[in-house]
Amino acid sequence: MRFKNKVHYCTLQRPFCIAVLRDNDGAAAKPIKARLDELMKKLDANGIKFAAVDHKPPIIVSVETRDVEAVKQLGIKIP
Repeated sequence: MRFKNKVHYCTLQRPFCIAVLRDNDGAAAKPIKARLDELMKKLDANGIKFAAVDHKPPIIVSVETRDVEAVKQLGIKIP
């Protein structure tokens, strides 16, 4: 799936981590990847630029620091 607001991590001027998804390999991967897809869909639909870096595991999702309040308004819990 392509997201118009997904950017390379280096393009974020002040990145802020909003999610760390562990166990994205093996048997537990399916629900984790479903959560990741849902998170990215919400961010993309609301015009929030984000980066998702897959370190196999974990996957780290970051947004611009200025967008943190908008992320919270979407009901996304930030660690």
